[in-house]
Amino acid sequence: MGTVNFSGAASGIDWNLIIEAQIAARAHRTITPLERWKDTWESKLSTFDLLRTHLSDLRSAVEDMDTPDELRSYTVQSSSTSTVEATVSGSATPGSHSLEVNQLAEAELEIHAGLDAATTIVNNSGAARYFAYSYGGEAVTVEVADGTTLEELATLITNDPNNPGIAAYVLDDGSGGATSHHLVLQGTDTGAAHTIAVDAGGTTLAGDWGVLTSNANAGSSQITVDDPSSFRQYQAIIINDDDSAAEYHIIDSIVGSTLNLQGTLGDKFSTGQNAYATPRGAGSGLAGAVGSGATQITVADATHFHVGKSVIIADGSGYEELTISAVDTTGNTITFSTSLSNNYAAGAYVTQLEGGRKFTFEDTDFSEVQAAQNAQVRFDGYPAGSWIERESNVIADLIPGVTLTLQGTTDGSPVTIAINADAEGVKAKVQAFVDAYNVVKTFLNMKTSYNVDTEDAGVLLGNYAAELVESMLREIIINTAPGFLDGTDPFTLLGQVGLETLGRTDDNSALGTIEIDDEKLS
Repeated sequence: MGTVNFSGAASGIDWNLIIEAQIAARAHRTITPLERWKDTWESKLSTFDLLRTHLSDLRSAVEDMDTPDELRSYTVQSSSTSTVEATVSGSATPGSHSLEVNQLAEAELEIHAGLDAATTIVNNSGAARYFAYSYGGEAVTVEVADGTTLEELATLITNDPNNPGIAAYVLDDGSGGATSHHLVLQGTDTGAAHTIAVDAGGTTLAGDWGVLTSNANAGSSQITVDDPSSFRQYQAIIINDDDSAAEYHIIDSIVGSTLNLQGTLGDKFSTGQNAYATPRGAGSGLAGAVGSGATQITVADATHFHVGKSVIIADGSGYEELTISAVDTTGNTITFSTSLSNNYAAGAYVTQLEGGRKFTFEDTDFSEVQAAQNAQVRFDGYPAGSWIERESNVIADLIPGVTLTLQGTTDGSPVTIAINADAEGVKAKVQAFVDAYNVVKTFLNMKTSYNVDTEDAGVLLGNYAAELVESMLREIIINTAPGFLDGTDPFTLLGQVGLETLGRTDDNSALGTIEIDDEKLS
Protein backbone atom coordinates (compact mmCIF):
# COMPACT_ATOMS: atom_id res chain seq x y z
CA MET A 1 0.00 0.00 0.00
CA GLY A 2 1.36 3.47 -0.92
CA THR A 3 1.83 6.32 1.63
CA VAL A 4 1.21 10.13 1.52
CA ASN A 5 3.93 12.40 2.81
CA PHE A 6 3.48 16.15 3.68
CA SER A 7 6.61 18.17 3.30
CA GLY A 8 7.50 19.78 6.57
CA ALA A 9 5.04 17.70 8.55
CA ALA A 10 7.79 16.89 10.98
CA SER A 11 9.21 20.39 11.02
CA GLY A 12 6.71 21.72 13.60
CA ILE A 13 4.59 23.84 11.15
CA ASP A 14 0.97 24.38 12.45
CA TRP A 15 -1.05 23.71 9.34
CA ASN A 16 -4.39 24.20 11.20
CA LEU A 17 -3.38 27.70 12.19
CA ILE A 18 -2.42 28.53 8.62
CA ILE A 19 -5.78 27.22 7.29
CA GLU A 20 -7.80 29.12 9.90
CA ALA A 21 -5.89 32.33 9.06
CA GLN A 22 -6.71 31.92 5.36
CA ILE A 23 -10.43 31.35 6.17
CA ALA A 24 -10.47 34.44 8.41
CA ALA A 25 -8.86 36.55 5.70
CA ARG A 26 -11.41 35.38 3.13
CA ALA A 27 -14.28 36.04 5.58
CA HIS A 28 -13.00 39.57 6.26
CA ARG A 29 -13.04 40.31 2.51
CA THR A 30 -16.47 38.77 1.74
CA ILE A 31 -18.62 37.76 4.72
CA THR A 32 -17.93 40.70 7.05
CA PRO A 33 -19.02 43.35 4.46
CA LEU A 34 -22.24 41.39 3.88
CA GLU A 35 -22.93 41.25 7.60
CA ARG A 36 -22.32 44.99 7.91
CA TRP A 37 -24.60 45.61 4.92
CA LYS A 38 -27.28 43.44 6.55
CA ASP A 39 -26.97 45.33 9.87
CA THR A 40 -27.21 48.65 8.05
CA TRP A 41 -30.44 47.72 6.26
CA GLU A 42 -31.98 46.26 9.39
CA SER A 43 -31.26 49.59 11.08
CA LYS A 44 -32.76 51.45 8.11
CA LEU A 45 -35.89 49.32 8.18
CA SER A 46 -36.29 49.91 11.90
CA THR A 47 -35.84 53.64 11.37
CA PHE A 48 -38.41 53.69 8.56
CA ASP A 49 -40.89 51.91 10.86
CA LEU A 50 -40.47 54.71 13.40
CA LEU A 51 -40.74 57.33 10.64
CA ARG A 52 -43.97 55.74 9.44
CA THR A 53 -45.38 55.96 12.97
CA HIS A 54 -44.49 59.64 13.25
CA LEU A 55 -46.00 60.37 9.83
CA SER A 56 -49.17 58.55 10.84
CA ASP A 57 -49.42 60.76 13.93
CA LEU A 58 -48.94 63.84 11.73
CA ARG A 59 -51.66 62.64 9.38
CA SER A 60 -54.05 62.13 12.30
CA ALA A 61 -53.35 65.65 13.57
CA VAL A 62 -54.11 67.06 10.10
CA GLU A 63 -57.27 64.98 9.66
CA ASP A 64 -58.59 66.41 12.93
CA MET A 65 -58.63 69.86 11.34
CA ASP A 66 -58.78 69.39 7.56
CA THR A 67 -62.33 70.70 7.12
CA PRO A 68 -63.79 74.03 8.25
CA ASP A 69 -66.18 72.31 10.69
CA GLU A 70 -63.30 70.38 12.24
CA LEU A 71 -61.02 73.38 12.52
CA ARG A 72 -63.61 75.63 14.08
CA SER A 73 -64.05 75.27 17.80
CA TYR A 74 -66.92 76.30 20.02
CA THR A 75 -67.91 75.96 23.64
CA VAL A 76 -71.44 75.30 24.84
CA GLN A 77 -72.90 75.84 28.28
CA SER A 78 -76.21 74.70 29.69
CA SER A 79 -77.69 76.70 32.54
CA SER A 80 -78.87 73.41 34.10
CA THR A 81 -76.80 70.35 33.20
CA SER A 82 -78.99 68.22 35.48
CA THR A 83 -81.86 68.98 33.08
CA VAL A 84 -80.13 69.29 29.70
CA GLU A 85 -76.55 68.38 28.82
CA ALA A 86 -75.06 69.81 25.62
CA THR A 87 -72.07 69.07 23.40
CA VAL A 88 -70.97 71.08 20.38
CA SER A 89 -69.17 70.49 17.06
CA GLY A 90 -67.47 72.83 14.60
CA SER A 91 -70.63 73.22 12.52
CA ALA A 92 -72.36 75.23 15.25
CA THR A 93 -73.25 78.91 15.15
CA PRO A 94 -72.61 81.19 18.13
CA GLY A 95 -75.78 82.23 19.92
CA SER A 96 -78.03 81.70 22.92
CA HIS A 97 -81.25 79.67 22.98
CA SER A 98 -83.93 78.76 25.50
CA LEU A 99 -85.24 75.23 25.79
CA GLU A 100 -88.31 73.96 27.62
CA VAL A 101 -88.69 70.21 28.24
CA ASN A 102 -92.26 69.07 28.86
CA GLN A 103 -91.56 65.33 29.01
CA LEU A 104 -88.76 62.85 28.43
CA ALA A 105 -88.85 60.07 25.88
CA GLU A 106 -89.64 56.78 27.62
CA ALA A 107 -89.64 53.08 26.79
CA GLU A 108 -92.77 51.09 27.58
CA LEU A 109 -92.84 48.90 30.70
CA GLU A 110 -95.47 46.19 31.22
CA ILE A 111 -95.68 44.09 34.41
CA HIS A 112 -97.66 40.86 34.85
CA ALA A 113 -100.01 40.38 37.81
CA GLY A 114 -97.60 37.86 39.29
CA LEU A 115 -96.99 34.27 40.40
CA ASP A 116 -95.59 32.96 43.66
CA ALA A 117 -92.05 32.15 42.50
CA ALA A 118 -89.63 32.46 39.58
CA THR A 119 -89.57 28.64 39.45
CA THR A 120 -93.36 28.30 39.14
CA ILE A 121 -94.33 26.18 36.13
CA VAL A 122 -96.25 28.28 33.61
CA ASN A 123 -97.02 25.40 31.27
CA ASN A 124 -98.08 22.12 32.86
CA SER A 125 -100.31 21.05 29.97
CA GLY A 126 -98.13 18.27 28.57
CA ALA A 127 -97.84 20.09 25.22
CA ALA A 128 -96.43 23.33 23.82
CA ARG A 129 -98.26 26.57 24.52
CA TYR A 130 -97.72 30.06 23.08
CA PHE A 131 -97.11 33.61 24.25
CA ALA A 132 -97.93 36.24 21.62
CA TYR A 133 -97.22 39.97 21.66
CA SER A 134 -96.29 42.86 19.41
CA TYR A 135 -93.63 45.53 19.77
CA GLY A 136 -93.79 48.68 17.70
CA GLY A 137 -96.44 46.97 15.58
CA GLU A 138 -94.26 43.89 14.86
CA ALA A 139 -96.04 40.69 15.93
CA VAL A 140 -94.12 37.85 17.61
CA THR A 141 -95.21 34.42 18.87
CA VAL A 142 -92.98 32.54 21.33
CA GLU A 143 -93.38 28.77 21.75
CA VAL A 144 -93.38 27.74 25.41
CA ALA A 145 -92.53 24.08 26.02
CA ASP A 146 -94.21 21.92 28.65
CA GLY A 147 -92.52 22.34 32.03
CA THR A 148 -91.28 25.92 31.37
CA THR A 149 -90.95 28.06 34.49
CA LEU A 150 -91.69 31.77 34.83
CA GLU A 151 -87.95 32.53 34.82
CA GLU A 152 -87.41 30.38 31.73
CA LEU A 153 -90.31 32.14 29.99
CA ALA A 154 -88.55 35.48 30.48
CA THR A 155 -85.35 34.01 29.00
CA LEU A 156 -87.29 32.58 26.03
CA ILE A 157 -88.79 35.98 25.24
CA THR A 158 -85.49 37.86 25.57
CA ASN A 159 -83.41 35.37 23.56
CA ASP A 160 -86.01 34.73 20.87
CA PRO A 161 -84.29 35.38 17.49
CA ASN A 162 -87.48 37.13 16.32
CA ASN A 163 -87.48 39.50 19.30
CA PRO A 164 -87.87 43.00 17.78
CA GLY A 165 -86.47 44.77 20.85
CA ILE A 166 -87.88 43.98 24.28
CA ALA A 167 -86.13 42.73 27.41
CA ALA A 168 -88.03 40.30 29.66
CA TYR A 169 -87.13 39.48 33.26
CA VAL A 170 -88.72 38.43 36.55
CA LEU A 171 -89.26 41.03 39.27
CA ASP A 172 -89.52 39.87 42.90
CA ASP A 173 -91.55 42.50 44.78
CA GLY A 174 -90.37 41.09 48.12
CA SER A 175 -93.85 40.41 49.50
CA GLY A 176 -93.39 36.64 49.51
CA GLY A 177 -97.03 36.24 48.51
CA ALA A 178 -98.83 34.25 45.83
CA THR A 179 -98.27 37.08 43.29
CA SER A 180 -94.80 38.24 44.37
CA HIS A 181 -92.93 37.34 41.16
CA HIS A 182 -93.84 39.31 38.05
CA LEU A 183 -92.92 38.90 34.40
CA VAL A 184 -91.67 42.29 33.20
CA LEU A 185 -91.69 43.29 29.52
CA GLN A 186 -89.52 46.35 28.88
CA GLY A 187 -88.98 48.07 25.55
CA THR A 188 -85.38 48.80 24.66
CA ASP A 189 -86.36 51.77 22.47
CA THR A 190 -87.82 55.08 23.58
CA GLY A 191 -90.58 56.80 21.63
CA ALA A 192 -94.34 56.62 21.26
CA ALA A 193 -94.11 54.20 18.32
CA HIS A 194 -92.49 51.45 20.41
CA THR A 195 -95.54 50.17 22.27
CA ILE A 196 -95.92 46.66 23.72
CA ALA A 197 -99.22 44.84 23.26
CA VAL A 198 -99.93 41.30 24.50
CA ASP A 199 -102.04 39.37 22.02
CA ALA A 200 -104.81 37.67 24.03
CA GLY A 201 -106.03 35.76 20.97
CA GLY A 202 -102.63 34.26 20.17
CA THR A 203 -101.60 33.60 23.77
CA THR A 204 -102.58 30.13 24.99
CA LEU A 205 -100.34 30.15 28.07
CA ALA A 206 -102.49 29.76 31.21
CA GLY A 207 -102.71 27.94 34.49
CA ASP A 208 -104.92 24.91 35.17
CA TRP A 209 -108.27 26.00 36.60
CA GLY A 210 -112.01 25.72 36.23
CA VAL A 211 -114.93 28.05 36.90
CA LEU A 212 -117.56 26.83 39.34
CA THR A 213 -120.83 26.27 37.48
CA SER A 214 -123.00 26.30 40.62
CA ASN A 215 -122.79 27.75 44.09
CA ALA A 216 -120.91 25.67 46.67
CA ASN A 217 -122.29 26.12 50.17
CA ALA A 218 -120.45 25.93 53.47
CA GLY A 219 -120.39 22.36 54.76
CA SER A 220 -120.58 20.90 51.26
CA SER A 221 -118.00 18.39 50.09
CA GLN A 222 -118.73 18.85 46.38
CA ILE A 223 -118.07 21.49 43.72
CA THR A 224 -118.88 21.49 40.00
CA VAL A 225 -116.59 23.09 37.41
CA ASP A 226 -116.90 23.89 33.74
CA ASP A 227 -113.81 21.90 32.77
CA PRO A 228 -112.59 19.03 34.98
CA SER A 229 -109.67 18.13 32.66
CA SER A 230 -107.18 20.11 34.77
CA PHE A 231 -107.93 18.06 37.90
CA ARG A 232 -107.19 14.54 39.10
CA GLN A 233 -107.90 12.35 42.08
CA TYR A 234 -106.03 13.11 45.34
CA GLN A 235 -104.78 16.41 43.98
CA ALA A 236 -104.53 19.41 46.33
CA ILE A 237 -106.61 22.35 45.04
CA ILE A 238 -107.59 25.91 45.98
CA ILE A 239 -111.19 27.14 45.94
CA ASN A 240 -111.77 30.89 45.91
CA ASP A 241 -114.06 33.72 44.83
CA ASP A 242 -114.20 37.52 45.11
CA ASP A 243 -115.54 37.80 48.67
CA SER A 244 -114.41 34.64 50.49
CA ALA A 245 -111.07 33.58 51.92
CA ALA A 246 -109.32 30.97 49.78
CA GLU A 247 -109.50 27.37 51.00
CA TYR A 248 -107.45 24.40 49.95
CA HIS A 249 -108.82 20.87 49.80
CA ILE A 250 -107.97 17.40 48.54
CA ILE A 251 -109.99 15.85 45.70
CA ASP A 252 -111.32 12.46 46.80
CA SER A 253 -112.86 11.54 43.46
CA ILE A 254 -114.03 13.05 40.19
CA VAL A 255 -117.41 12.20 38.71
CA GLY A 256 -118.16 14.02 35.47
CA SER A 257 -117.77 17.72 36.25
CA THR A 258 -118.12 17.21 40.00
CA LEU A 259 -115.10 17.25 42.28
CA ASN A 260 -115.76 15.31 45.51
CA LEU A 261 -113.63 16.62 48.36
CA GLN A 262 -112.14 14.78 51.32
CA GLY A 263 -113.26 17.57 53.67
CA THR A 264 -116.08 20.10 53.74
CA LEU A 265 -116.13 23.75 52.70
CA GLY A 266 -115.79 26.32 55.45
CA ASP A 267 -117.45 29.10 53.46
CA LYS A 268 -119.81 29.64 50.57
CA PHE A 269 -118.34 30.12 47.10
CA SER A 270 -120.72 31.82 44.68
CA THR A 271 -120.74 31.85 40.91
CA GLY A 272 -121.87 35.46 41.19
CA GLN A 273 -118.55 36.19 42.85
CA ASN A 274 -116.46 34.51 40.14
CA ALA A 275 -115.83 31.32 42.08
CA TYR A 276 -113.16 29.00 40.74
CA ALA A 277 -111.04 25.99 41.64
CA THR A 278 -107.40 25.49 40.69
CA PRO A 279 -104.61 23.00 41.47
CA ARG A 280 -102.15 24.18 44.11
CA GLY A 281 -99.35 23.62 41.63
CA ALA A 282 -97.61 21.08 39.40
CA GLY A 283 -97.91 17.47 40.48
CA SER A 284 -97.33 13.81 39.69
CA GLY A 285 -98.70 10.41 40.67
CA LEU A 286 -96.86 8.14 43.10
CA ALA A 287 -95.07 5.40 41.13
CA GLY A 288 -95.35 2.82 43.92
CA ALA A 289 -96.60 2.36 47.46
CA VAL A 290 -94.54 3.91 50.25
CA GLY A 291 -94.67 3.35 54.00
CA SER A 292 -94.54 5.67 56.97
CA GLY A 293 -91.04 6.63 58.07
CA ALA A 294 -89.77 6.88 54.50
CA THR A 295 -87.98 10.08 53.45
CA GLN A 296 -87.96 9.38 49.73
CA ILE A 297 -90.67 8.61 47.17
CA THR A 298 -90.69 7.81 43.46
CA VAL A 299 -93.12 9.64 41.18
CA ALA A 300 -94.05 9.30 37.54
CA ASP A 301 -92.31 12.58 36.64
CA ALA A 302 -90.17 14.65 39.02
CA THR A 303 -89.28 17.31 36.43
CA HIS A 304 -91.56 20.02 37.82
CA PHE A 305 -90.57 19.68 41.48
CA HIS A 306 -88.06 22.02 43.13
CA VAL A 307 -85.92 21.88 46.28
CA GLY A 308 -87.31 23.98 49.13
CA LYS A 309 -90.92 23.72 47.93
CA SER A 310 -93.67 22.19 50.05
CA VAL A 311 -95.82 19.38 48.67
CA ILE A 312 -99.03 17.62 49.64
CA ILE A 313 -99.03 13.82 49.31
CA ALA A 314 -102.51 12.30 49.47
CA ASP A 315 -104.56 9.17 48.77
CA GLY A 316 -107.95 7.93 49.90
CA SER A 317 -106.78 7.45 53.48
CA GLY A 318 -105.46 10.96 54.13
CA TYR A 319 -102.74 13.45 53.33
CA GLU A 320 -99.80 15.36 54.78
CA GLU A 321 -97.48 18.25 53.90
CA LEU A 322 -93.69 17.88 53.54
CA THR A 323 -90.74 19.96 52.30
CA ILE A 324 -88.50 18.83 49.43
CA SER A 325 -84.77 18.58 50.21
CA ALA A 326 -83.60 16.88 46.99
CA VAL A 327 -84.94 16.06 43.52
CA ASP A 328 -83.53 13.46 41.11
CA THR A 329 -85.13 13.96 37.70
CA THR A 330 -83.26 10.96 36.26
CA GLY A 331 -84.64 8.46 38.76
CA ASN A 332 -87.79 10.59 39.37
CA THR A 333 -87.24 10.50 43.13
CA ILE A 334 -88.12 13.18 45.66
CA THR A 335 -86.40 13.34 49.05
CA PHE A 336 -88.00 15.12 52.02
CA SER A 337 -86.45 16.90 54.99
CA THR A 338 -88.70 14.85 57.32
CA SER A 339 -90.13 11.33 57.12
CA LEU A 340 -93.66 10.34 56.12
CA SER A 341 -96.21 9.94 58.91
CA ASN A 342 -98.61 7.71 56.91
CA ASN A 343 -98.63 4.86 54.40
CA TYR A 344 -99.60 5.75 50.83
CA ALA A 345 -100.79 3.46 48.06
CA ALA A 346 -99.50 3.51 44.49
CA GLY A 347 -102.50 5.60 43.40
CA ALA A 348 -101.53 8.53 45.63
CA TYR A 349 -100.81 11.96 44.16
CA VAL A 350 -98.13 14.54 45.04
CA THR A 351 -99.00 18.23 44.54
CA GLN A 352 -96.35 20.95 44.78
CA LEU A 353 -97.66 24.03 46.60
CA GLU A 354 -97.12 27.03 44.32
CA GLY A 355 -99.91 29.33 45.43
CA GLY A 356 -102.54 28.06 43.01
CA ARG A 357 -102.35 27.69 39.26
CA LYS A 358 -105.06 30.21 38.37
CA PHE A 359 -103.25 32.59 36.07
CA THR A 360 -103.22 33.75 32.49
CA PHE A 361 -100.85 35.84 30.39
CA GLU A 362 -103.44 37.84 28.49
CA ASP A 363 -103.39 41.59 27.95
CA THR A 364 -105.63 42.20 30.99
CA ASP A 365 -103.05 40.45 33.23
CA PHE A 366 -100.43 43.14 32.48
CA SER A 367 -100.28 46.66 33.90
CA GLU A 368 -98.72 49.45 31.88
CA VAL A 369 -96.31 50.97 34.40
CA GLN A 370 -94.68 53.27 31.85
CA ALA A 371 -96.15 54.14 28.46
CA ALA A 372 -93.94 54.52 25.41
CA GLN A 373 -93.71 58.25 24.72
CA ASN A 374 -91.74 60.85 22.80
CA ALA A 375 -89.69 63.65 24.27
CA GLN A 376 -91.45 67.02 24.04
CA VAL A 377 -89.53 70.30 23.85
CA ARG A 378 -90.14 73.93 22.99
CA PHE A 379 -87.27 75.79 21.28
CA ASP A 380 -86.98 79.57 21.79
CA GLY A 381 -90.70 79.67 22.57
CA TYR A 382 -91.65 77.70 19.46
CA PRO A 383 -94.20 76.28 18.93
CA ALA A 384 -96.44 78.30 21.21
CA GLY A 385 -99.14 76.11 22.73
CA SER A 386 -97.66 72.80 21.57
CA TRP A 387 -94.39 70.84 21.51
CA ILE A 388 -91.67 69.57 19.19
CA GLU A 389 -91.44 65.78 19.58
CA ARG A 390 -88.52 63.39 19.24
CA GLU A 391 -88.32 59.63 19.88
CA SER A 392 -85.04 59.91 21.79
CA ASN A 393 -83.76 62.01 24.67
CA VAL A 394 -80.60 62.64 22.63
CA ILE A 395 -81.49 65.36 20.10
CA ALA A 396 -78.94 66.41 17.47
CA ASP A 397 -81.20 68.09 14.89
CA LEU A 398 -82.64 71.01 16.85
CA ILE A 399 -79.66 73.41 17.20
CA PRO A 400 -77.12 73.06 14.33
CA GLY A 401 -73.88 71.52 15.57
CA VAL A 402 -75.22 70.95 19.09
CA THR A 403 -76.29 67.63 20.61
CA LEU A 404 -78.72 67.90 23.51
CA THR A 405 -79.20 65.13 26.06
CA LEU A 406 -82.41 65.56 28.02
CA GLN A 407 -82.13 64.57 31.68
CA GLY A 408 -85.34 66.01 33.14
CA THR A 409 -88.23 68.41 32.62
CA THR A 410 -87.94 72.17 33.02
CA ASP A 411 -91.22 72.66 34.94
CA GLY A 412 -91.78 76.18 33.63
CA SER A 413 -88.16 77.38 33.93
CA PRO A 414 -86.46 77.17 30.51
CA VAL A 415 -82.83 76.08 30.23
CA THR A 416 -80.44 78.44 28.43
CA ILE A 417 -78.04 76.91 25.91
CA ALA A 418 -75.16 79.30 25.08
CA ILE A 419 -72.75 78.64 22.17
CA ASN A 420 -69.54 80.69 21.92
CA ALA A 421 -66.57 80.71 19.56
CA ASP A 422 -63.51 79.09 21.15
CA ALA A 423 -60.27 80.59 19.83
CA GLU A 424 -58.22 78.60 22.31
CA GLY A 425 -59.76 75.41 20.97
CA VAL A 426 -58.61 76.31 17.45
CA LYS A 427 -55.14 77.09 18.79
CA ALA A 428 -54.99 73.70 20.49
CA LYS A 429 -55.68 71.96 17.18
CA VAL A 430 -53.02 74.02 15.42
CA GLN A 431 -50.58 73.26 18.24
CA ALA A 432 -51.29 69.53 17.88
CA PHE A 433 -50.41 69.80 14.17
CA VAL A 434 -47.20 71.74 14.93
CA ASP A 435 -46.13 69.24 17.57
CA ALA A 436 -46.66 66.28 15.22
CA TYR A 437 -44.85 68.08 12.38
CA ASN A 438 -41.88 68.89 14.59
CA VAL A 439 -41.56 65.29 15.75
CA VAL A 440 -41.22 64.17 12.12
CA LYS A 441 -38.82 66.96 11.18
CA THR A 442 -36.61 66.48 14.24
CA PHE A 443 -36.49 62.73 13.62
CA LEU A 444 -35.41 63.26 9.98
CA ASN A 445 -32.82 65.82 11.00
CA MET A 446 -31.22 63.33 13.35
CA LYS A 447 -31.34 60.38 10.95
CA THR A 448 -29.94 62.32 7.94
CA SER A 449 -27.22 64.25 9.81
CA TYR A 450 -23.43 63.95 9.53
CA ASN A 451 -20.99 64.71 12.36
CA VAL A 452 -17.75 66.07 10.91
CA ASP A 453 -15.86 65.60 14.14
CA THR A 454 -16.79 61.98 14.73
CA GLU A 455 -17.44 61.15 11.05
CA ASP A 456 -20.72 59.50 12.16
CA ALA A 457 -23.51 59.57 9.60
CA GLY A 458 -27.22 59.21 10.25
CA VAL A 459 -28.69 55.94 9.08
CA LEU A 460 -30.83 57.70 6.43
CA LEU A 461 -28.17 60.12 5.15
CA GLY A 462 -28.46 60.23 1.36
CA ASN A 463 -31.52 57.98 1.35
CA TYR A 464 -33.92 58.91 -1.45
CA ALA A 465 -37.08 58.10 0.51
CA ALA A 466 -35.99 60.29 3.43
CA GLU A 467 -35.13 63.14 1.03
CA LEU A 468 -38.58 62.79 -0.59
CA VAL A 469 -40.32 63.09 2.78
CA GLU A 470 -38.17 66.14 3.60
CA SER A 471 -39.16 67.74 0.30
CA MET A 472 -42.88 67.15 0.89
CA LEU A 473 -42.67 68.61 4.39
CA ARG A 474 -41.03 71.78 3.00
CA GLU A 475 -43.81 72.13 0.43
CA ILE A 476 -46.40 72.12 3.22
CA ILE A 477 -44.69 75.09 4.84
CA ILE A 478 -43.56 77.26 1.93
CA ASN A 479 -46.13 76.63 -0.83
CA THR A 480 -49.59 78.15 -1.23
CA ALA A 481 -52.25 75.98 0.40
CA PRO A 482 -54.20 73.92 -2.19
CA GLY A 483 -57.56 75.49 -3.03
CA PHE A 484 -56.58 78.98 -1.83
CA LEU A 485 -55.97 81.90 -4.22
CA ASP A 486 -53.19 84.40 -3.57
CA GLY A 487 -54.54 87.92 -3.74
CA THR A 488 -58.11 86.70 -3.33
CA ASP A 489 -58.08 84.74 -0.09
CA PRO A 490 -56.74 86.61 2.96
CA PHE A 491 -54.54 83.69 4.04
CA THR A 492 -52.76 81.38 1.61
CA LEU A 493 -49.55 80.46 3.47
CA LEU A 494 -48.98 79.03 6.93
CA GLY A 495 -46.57 81.86 7.64
CA GLN A 496 -49.41 84.37 7.28
CA VAL A 497 -51.25 82.86 10.25
CA GLY A 498 -48.22 82.68 12.55
CA LEU A 499 -46.55 79.35 11.70
CA GLU A 500 -42.91 79.95 10.92
CA THR A 501 -39.94 77.64 10.38
CA LEU A 502 -36.72 77.85 12.35
CA GLY A 503 -33.44 78.51 10.55
CA ARG A 504 -29.96 77.62 11.79
CA THR A 505 -29.79 77.21 15.55
CA ASP A 506 -27.34 75.78 18.04
CA ASP A 507 -29.44 72.63 17.93
CA ASN A 508 -29.24 71.19 14.41
CA SER A 509 -32.05 68.77 15.17
CA ALA A 510 -34.45 71.74 15.38
CA LEU A 511 -33.60 73.03 11.87
CA GLY A 512 -36.79 73.46 9.81
CA THR A 513 -39.17 72.83 12.69
CA ILE A 514 -42.16 75.11 13.19
CA GLU A 515 -42.80 77.59 15.94
CA ILE A 516 -46.01 79.52 16.53
CA ASP A 517 -46.24 83.29 16.68
CA ASP A 518 -49.11 83.35 19.16
CA GLU A 519 -49.90 87.02 18.64
CA LYS A 520 -50.18 86.62 14.86
CA LEU A 521 -52.22 83.42 15.19
CA SER A 522 -54.60 85.14 17.60
